[in-house]
Amino acid sequence: MSAILRMFFLILYHCLLIRDRTLLYKASRILPIATVYAVWTGIGAVDNILVGVFTFKEPTAFRRIFFLFVLIASIIRLKFGSRH
Repeated sequence: MSAILRMFFLILYHCLLIRDRTLLYKASRILPIATVYAVWTGIGAVDNILVGVFTFKEPTAFRRIFFLFVLIASIIRLKFGSRH
């Protein structure tokens, strides 16, 4: 990988990191921090699974996909189940 491409991905990574932390901070001002952190962590777990499957060709067994959907449903329930 060329140095320019590495620099591009490094800058992109830091921009996305700043965006994520800013959104986490804004969400924690409205919702309870436990809900915000659980949703943020769950979304990160789903992202990691999808990157592993599509980028690194990890196996996609039925149980893995099933529990991925359970995780997504739990994240949605946490987000919309909050009273704030």
